[in-house]
Amino acid sequence: MSNPTGTPDWIKSQLPENKPASPPERGRAVSGPPAGSEGGPPIRIASEPKPAPSLSGPRAVAGTSVIPQVSYYRKAFAQRVYPLVVRVKEGSQGAKTALPSGSTVEVRPVLPGAIVWPEKRVLREQETTARFWVLPLALGRLPDGHVNIQSGDGPSQRIDLPMRIKTGRGWLFRLCVWLTILLPIGFFVLRSLPVDYQRLRYTVHDEEGWPMTHHGRFALEKWLEKNYNQAQDVAANERSVHNWLAILLYQSREVLLSAYDGYEMLLQDNMLTEPAVLAIMLAITLLVGWWTGPKLRTRTGEPLMLTGTS
Repeated sequence: MSNPTGTPDWIKSQLPENKPASPPERGRAVSGPPAGSEGGPPIRIASEPKPAPSLSGPRAVAGTSVIPQVSYYRKAFAQRVYPLVVRVKEGSQGAKTALPSGSTVEVRPVLPGAIVWPEKRVLREQETTARFWVLPLALGRLPDGHVNIQSGDGPSQRIDLPMRIKTGRGWLFRLCVWLTILLPIGFFVLRSLPVDYQRLRYTVHDEEGWPMTHHGRFALEKWLEKNYNQAQDVAANERSVHNWLAILLYQSREVLLSAYDGYEMLLQDNMLTEPAVLAIMLAITLLVGWWTGPKLRTRTGEPLMLTGTS
């Protein structure tokens, strides 16, 4: 039966009196009329419509932008741990700033051939620095090394990180270390010998075949000149390695003669000879060690607009 309002009695009997139906009750399906009432098709009472999802996507946080800065080792040694630090700074002055409320910055380094821990870091409020640890495993140049920086759901920014991995400082550094040890000892031994054994001697024969012995600087000069003349007598396409080396040494004779003058000056009866040689070699070794050692580098990215989610 139906009442004057047009609502079937068996539907009204399912609703509580003087109380609005709750959303679960309005949304349940009624399989059929109760016993003793008119039959009818099953009826589902529609629930309240859900709000449509927002399509606005990422939103800027008060127009704030930061500049990412990456500090890492572009030249490193294998099987050693190095830090990789990413900082976010505000403006061109580079002043540190805390991230605004609701904004995040995700940092993810990608270094093929190395282990990076942790894999990523998310900077939130009051955070400006993300620190990672890098353990190189491969040797040579690491391919496609970079770090991805993204704020919220905004676009990602890529900063390339070229890296070169070696096993050590190399043969040049080891040579300087050995020379630092052996040269002072060698000069001490040479200064202990008679003067004739300290200086260079070279004997040449004149046109008539008479021997003539030169000492010191003149002996070195005559030796360079004789080998150069012998190399010039040979055709260019028939010269050996020895001939080309003689020509190269003769062309740099001024440098060699000046070095020999310094050698003779150090051989004078002076107690400061060995300490002076040691100090010079230590300075050279330290310079070579710095040049062949790990190198810290800083790369700065483009301004990154901070975004949040709606």
